Amino acid sequence: MKGNGFSLIELLAVITIMGIVAGLGTVSYRAWVSRHEVEKQVKEIYADLGRTRIAAMRENRSHFITLEANKLRAYRDTDPDGTDGDGVLTVGKDAFLCMWSRGFHDGADADCAGGGLSFRNLAYNLSWSGEDVDTIQFTARGLAAPNSLKTICVFSAVNPSYDCIKVFTTRIIMGKITNQGGKCINDNCQEKR
Repeated sequence: MKGNGFSLIELLAVITIMGIVAGLGTVSYRAWVSRHEVEKQVKEIYADLGRTRIAAMRENRSHFITLEANKLRAYRDTDPDGTDGDGVLTVGKDAFLCMWSRGFHDGADADCAGGGLSFRNLAYNLSWSGEDVDTIQFTARGLAAPNSLKTICVFSAVNPSYDCIKVFTTRIIMGKITNQGGKCINDNCQEKR
């Protein structure tokens, strides 16, 4: 250092070090945001399943969640003829369950007159066990029907704390996928409490 300030080389060295540290921080921040987004989606699906189960008990009729790769849809069992239902999802006859709030980017849902949504768009694709059955049914007693016992997974490379959900007859539990390259099955989802 000279008498009145820093030399150009000292100033460039400090700026270079600050740039490297800022670059490392940005990469770390992006990974944290990605992990948070996956966890957020899994926790929202967990809450949606719980709300659907509670609605089934409150209304004393079956309620359904259908799974798509990038969307959830909810139904209230009203078929046949608007009664308390027959315990079977009949798309087009059973009523939509308008349980989601409309977001800024969501268009109007013609199936929900009150302004809500009968579906939730998902940022990260889902996969689930029992791929041939894409419906989770909660009975009037709040129990998951036998063909609804599933594991729901969000596979990603960002290693979030929660990225899978197990649906049992009497409970719903979030967990962590143990093998990201494996299948979405019960044994690949480690329960976290």
